[in-house]
Amino acid sequence: SARASLVGINEIIEPALETFSVPGLSIAVVVDDEVVFIEGFGYRDVENELPVTNDTLFAIGSSSKAFTTFALATLVEENLVDWDKPVVDYIPEFRLDSEHRTMNMLVRDLVTHRSGYPRHDMLWYQNNSMSRAEMVSRLQYLEPNKQLRETWQYNNLMYLAAGYLAEKVTGKTWEEVVQERILDPLEMNSTDFSVTDMQAAPDHALPYREKNDELQQVAFRDIGLIGPAGSINSSANDMVNWLKVHLNGGEFDGRHVLDASLLSELHTPQMVMGNLLPTQKDASPVSYALGWMTTSYKGHYRVEHGGNIDGFSALVTLYPKDRVGIVALANANGTPLPSLVTQHISDRILDLGDRDWIGEVAEELEIGKALQQEGKENKELARVTDTKPAHDLDSYVASYEHAGYGSAAIEMKDDHLVLVYNDFHMPLTHWHYETFAVEIDESDTEMVPEDLTVTFYSNSAGQVDRFSVPFESMVEEIIFKRVASSNLSDPEYLARLVGKYEIGPQVIEIRLQGTKLTAHIKGQPAYTLSPDAGGDFALEGLTGFRFRFDVPDDGNATELLSIQPNGVFTAPRMQSDSDNE
Repeated sequence: SARASLVGINEIIEPALETFSVPGLSIAVVVDDEVVFIEGFGYRDVENELPVTNDTLFAIGSSSKAFTTFALATLVEENLVDWDKPVVDYIPEFRLDSEHRTMNMLVRDLVTHRSGYPRHDMLWYQNNSMSRAEMVSRLQYLEPNKQLRETWQYNNLMYLAAGYLAEKVTGKTWEEVVQERILDPLEMNSTDFSVTDMQAAPDHALPYREKNDELQQVAFRDIGLIGPAGSINSSANDMVNWLKVHLNGGEFDGRHVLDASLLSELHTPQMVMGNLLPTQKDASPVSYALGWMTTSYKGHYRVEHGGNIDGFSALVTLYPKDRVGIVALANANGTPLPSLVTQHISDRILDLGDRDWIGEVAEELEIGKALQQEGKENKELARVTDTKPAHDLDSYVASYEHAGYGSAAIEMKDDHLVLVYNDFHMPLTHWHYETFAVEIDESDTEMVPEDLTVTFYSNSAGQVDRFSVPFESMVEEIIFKRVASSNLSDPEYLARLVGKYEIGPQVIEIRLQGTKLTAHIKGQPAYTLSPDAGGDFALEGLTGFRFRFDVPDDGNATELLSIQPNGVFTAPRMQSDSDNE
């Protein structure tokens, strides 16, 4: 009866590919442990007209989260992990913004999006230089916006921490844990964890997006760092086995993979999300389980999770009590088509009536496009005209740091500034005053916030010493502080500043101790000099006192400028024999 209900579904799906500018789609449906429908539509490679097959690999994005929770559940079954024990029991170095949050964050909290933190996705997006251990160590420097378990807020970083927890417990990588505990038992032999491996497979889809009503191929995005939250790539044929183990109480092909009670817990609501997704009409409010979203759709309990990453969209849906599972994979950026096709299939198999989901949403999207275009055209209304930067552009060029977000740089290219962060090179255009608009490559917009701006600030000395950027809209803007030049901690360079400088009868002697300069003035304690972002040295323990050295391109410093609250004093370098005492 399920097969019969899907007769003619192709006539709905095929024209929808063109309606939503989706090059390719792969669908699989399992009912009562049998595959009742599996088919590819459109192209995995448009230019070469290579069709989607049942073995075509697609990135499944955040649908990977359910693999992480399933793997953790196998560790729970072996008493290696307890959902309700603090994370620090398994990751002793785990730290968050406060002692209370650190000590009370449970393993369950990591995977139910109730940590109190917003996304902070720019920390990991296109970050190819940091390890998972280092990423976890950065969490303590991120700003939360809610109390622990106060509300549901999606957070990929906490899933990274959950995957890292599995690594700490087993001594194996998250990839090895998932491979051994899920992919191998389920015979998901084509599924992998990396777009590099995916591209090496003979049958894989290319990523696409729609821009200005045209289909464009985009670059594959390596998100291996955040793997536990979304790096898995799979095919319809492999995902069928993933559906089966969830519909069969944790068994696959008669073999035990996970205890039925633990599997049921994965599907059980943990945190109310408090909203309805656009396609979830006729459904109850949504809750988050362990790696799944849950709701009741026309009286049928539904468990599902979508996935979106550059050029790919996915949806995995289960009706556990009806023993129905559906997977829909597309090689198009942020398209609703997997969800809409799933709705049509669900309605037919469960005999819930006929509704034009595709037509309704297509109409809504057209209205949304018009509003979005109007918003872009009105952006200039927020700009203050006829202003200019307070400094010449070279004054902004430097390295900057944030304890959580890491390193950033402002560079000069041709005649404009460029923000360099996580391998992104984002040109800056002057907007108004000290604010610059970030020009984002269209292929970088999946996680990069739109309409980013960079605002520079100066210290009391008039030196540019920091900039702010709204990488996370739910908290205060992220402040990157200027890093002192590496010269100012280089003993070879600092040695050129050593000597005696004379201000009238007063002599200031500069000495070098390791990588630090000290100042010695008769009758006063020794002062340690701390380099600042502008190239000066602050006198530790004295507010408002700085030294600035005049250093030729080669040779020793010739002069010291003593900047004090009561004036600025010139101190030429002494050339007498006593200079070397």
